[in-house]
Amino acid sequence: MTTNKQKRNRVRIIAGEWRGRYIEFPDIEGLRPSSDRVKETLFNWLAPFIEGCTALDLFAGSGALGIEALSRGAKSVCFVEKNRTAYAAIIQNLEKLNAGNTETVNEDAFSFLEKQKLKTFDLIFLDPPYALVEPLELINLLNEKLSGTKECRFFYEHKNAIDSDLLPNNWHLLKQKKAGQVYYHLLLFKAAN
Repeated sequence: MTTNKQKRNRVRIIAGEWRGRYIEFPDIEGLRPSSDRVKETLFNWLAPFIEGCTALDLFAGSGALGIEALSRGAKSVCFVEKNRTAYAAIIQNLEKLNAGNTETVNEDAFSFLEKQKLKTFDLIFLDPPYALVEPLELINLLNEKLSGTKECRFFYEHKNAIDSDLLPNNWHLLKQKKAGQVYYHLLLFKAAN
């Protein structure tokens, strides 16, 4: 028998190879996977780019965004999650789906970024704990790591909207929407020619 708590702690994969399957996530304070409505809009925005992309799910949480990308044809996804329980659940879900071409990293996102250049990724999902960092602070940090990158798309979900006038050079706010109290954005970094 499925309890209401178990129903709340699972997320449906919307489309692709694993359409209709569910992933489960632990009951951890601050862990709030993107809603189906947000995911549907996001992946409609990304439809022309998702097939064959290499993605990074930073602050992965439930791993729902990276798993949805894999289901829709992403070539590979790296999941970075600090919380050991959430990290273990991502591995369990990937094994349950028999997902290949994944890397899972149990590390703080900022420590990961200190050691990592981002040029190997085409798409980066950013859904950090809202109290952890403001969007422009994280974007400025990411901007430093984009050396050698020609183009990269970012999905950013946060309680605050991003002001496109404050973005660093080479960053473009392509789309922005609000669902309830959450703003979600599609950003593009494009190196100057």
